[in-house]
Amino acid sequence: MTIAITPGETWEYITKADRELPKEEQTVWVLRALDGSESRRLNNSLVSSDRDMKKLSFTLADYQEEALKCGLIGAVNFKDSAGNIIEFETVKVGTLRGSTRQASAAFLALVPAGVQVELAEQIINNTQLEPADVKN
Repeated sequence: MTIAITPGETWEYITKADRELPKEEQTVWVLRALDGSESRRLNNSLVSSDRDMKKLSFTLADYQEEALKCGLIGAVNFKDSAGNIIEFETVKVGTLRGSTRQASAAFLALVPAGVQVELAEQIINNTQLEPADVKN
C-alpha cells in the first residue's frame, strides 16, 4: 500500500556535531518533507546535458541546494562568530499553485557546507518513504 507523505509536516533536527554540545548551545534546524512537485524539481536539478544530449552531467550541489531551499524552513540558535543570532531569511518564489517562501541564497551562504549536506540528506530521506517505514 502506498502511503502519502505530508509535505507540511515539520520536524526539528540537530546536526551530529551539535549533539555533543549542551542544549543551550545547539542549533535547531526546522525541516519539512517536500511535496511531489518539489521532489520532481529536485530530481530535475540533478542531471543536465549538453545541447546534443550526448553528454550528461550530475550536479549534486544543485540537488542539495534545491532540497535546502524548499525543505529548510527555520533555524533556532544559529549564530555568527561573534555570538549574534542569525535570523532565518526567506524569499518569495512563484510556483504552479501560487507562491511559497524558500530559504534565501543569502541565508544558505552562511550555513557551513558540511551542515548543508547533512540537512539536505535529512530532507531528501524524510521525503521518500521506504517500505520498512510503513507500519501494517
